[in-house]
Amino acid sequence: AVDELIAAAEDRNGTKVVVGRLPGGTTDLVRVQVDRVKQKCGSAFVTFVWEDEGKVGVLVALTPDLVKKGLKSGDIVKQVAAVVGGSGGGLHQLARGDVE
Repeated sequence: AVDELIAAAEDRNGTKVVVGRLPGGTTDLVRVQVDRVKQKCGSAFVTFVWEDEGKVGVLVALTPDLVKKGLKSGDIVKQVAAVVGGSGGGLHQLARGDVE
């Protein structure tokens, strides 16, 4: 599924914008997929959603070049999760949100 999302991703000034829904899984499995995206794309803005034990998870990840430009995944995931009634937070490069 991740390879298909990468292939369909928009390229914005050399940065791949990879957004999509993943089959169910744990946060650790999703993080592995984020690492795959980073390895394959170089510069990437990644947002994945998935279901795990009745909750919807949201994960936003940024490559270091985007963090250097001032983007913070924690700020982004808070906004994304709030749209669907959830909450979230995290570090500059990786953040997670949950929706019940």
